[in-house]
Amino acid sequence: MTDGNVNGIRGEYRRLTAAEVGLMIRMFREGHGIKRAVLAADANVSEKTLERAEAGQGISEESCRRIARALGLGEEVFVGALYVPSPDEADRLLKQRDEELRATHSPIAVSELKNIRDVLPLFRSHFFFADDQNVAEEHMTAFADLKQSLWEWNAIVSDITEPERVKSAENFLAEVRSFEACGYVVKSGVSERHYKDGGAVPVAVLVAFKKPRGRSGTPNEIWLATKMSVGF
Repeated sequence: MTDGNVNGIRGEYRRLTAAEVGLMIRMFREGHGIKRAVLAADANVSEKTLERAEAGQGISEESCRRIARALGLGEEVFVGALYVPSPDEADRLLKQRDEELRATHSPIAVSELKNIRDVLPLFRSHFFFADDQNVAEEHMTAFADLKQSLWEWNAIVSDITEPERVKSAENFLAEVRSFEACGYVVKSGVSERHYKDGGAVPVAVLVAFKKPRGRSGTPNEIWLATKMSVGF
């Protein structure tokens, strides 16, 4: 264990305690909407083992590695040495990060594209943002095609009839399902709280999340820059 600071951050370089490991596991699991039984199955550990881990009672290093992998984390995160900020420092850093984020960004709610009615609002937006940070390199072209398709439908939607708009939404939804077959969940949302050249405009968001094995949920909001300068 070594006390000190890294880049001005007060803390110590050490392994996490069993209580800290349990807290992290529970926070990651609940933050992603994963049921305990599901995570245990994904990690190939017993539900009792996971329950003991979350209670801070300590489990084997191999079980810790399996749980970390199932959560999409590095397998040594719960068993290796880390630089751990002091409690006061961790609280200060979280508050600072939140203040910095809120100064330049605002949250936008996103949900799955389940039917045609979920797609139509995207066609009425003036600007859209496609978030591909969770898309694997081998699927980047497919996601780019999905983004291009949305752009093209949006460009002509004001010039076509309502039945044609419904058909367009149906076609786009089919493209979304095709992309999701690669192992993703596509979500979208529309916000009026973003700005372009000083004025409010509807902003559509299209975001892809990796489809977790057996998990019940993916994030329901993302953060976008408050001011944007690029439109359709």
